[in-house]
Amino acid sequence: MAQLVWRNGLGSSLGDPLLTDKPLLQSGTTWFVSSTTGSDSNGGEDRDDPFATLGHANGVSSEDDIIVLLSGHTEVISSPVNVNNQGLSIVGEGSSGGVPTVHLSANQAAGCAININGEGVLIGNIKFLTNAQSNTKATVESVGRRTIVRGCYFEVTSTDTAGGLKFKTSESDPDFWEVRDTVFISTATSLVTRPPKALIAETTVHGLIEDTVFSGGTYGFSGNALSVSTTHVRFARVSLLLGADALLGDTGYISNPTATGSAVIAGLDD
Repeated sequence: MAQLVWRNGLGSSLGDPLLTDKPLLQSGTTWFVSSTTGSDSNGGEDRDDPFATLGHANGVSSEDDIIVLLSGHTEVISSPVNVNNQGLSIVGEGSSGGVPTVHLSANQAAGCAININGEGVLIGNIKFLTNAQSNTKATVESVGRRTIVRGCYFEVTSTDTAGGLKFKTSESDPDFWEVRDTVFISTATSLVTRPPKALIAETTVHGLIEDTVFSGGTYGFSGNALSVSTTHVRFARVSLLLGADALLGDTGYISNPTATGSAVIAGLDD
């Protein structure tokens, strides 16, 4: 397949490394999205001619493409964005105070904002806001193998009954996933609005969580912020702050964890 060479990278000074590294050699197409300057009738292949919605960009994308959500892009997703293409990257541009300036949220009772089915999908530098209504699905769910979530920021409250991020499998072979440099925080404003969880990993899912923070915020979680069920997961430099508890299954190891506010790590195999 022919390669595209972006000598100056994709032109951003802040955001996911795909946007700040240069030069960039790419086999797929780059699509740009902006809620402030875009239209889904645009061409989408230039930052000055972006689409308006992630759903449209995902619909026209192919394997190994990159979807760039430009700084300030804000979108409420009312129908799941089903990511089926292998190797697709969805990355946000921009950061303020260490928090992504791209904001996505769901307004659904039984649907994800992003539902990952393809293999090798990357989600990077996006802030996911709380669901607008009580939802039985996580904001982002993945059954795709080798999913990577990095540099993201997940807010959760009582409407996020399945948490912000969920890994599950429908295959006989175990999936593998990575979460790096990501924050999960409870934004509850009272005890009754506490979220039950932030991240869930289900049976036979293998993974790595590294340099990631779970924070209970002001009012905490009603359950375990991090719930890993009979899986094989490695943890490196994970922080459980302000009482954010973790319930773990068949864990490979936990390296250099931090826990504050009486946070508990339970279920680690003897």
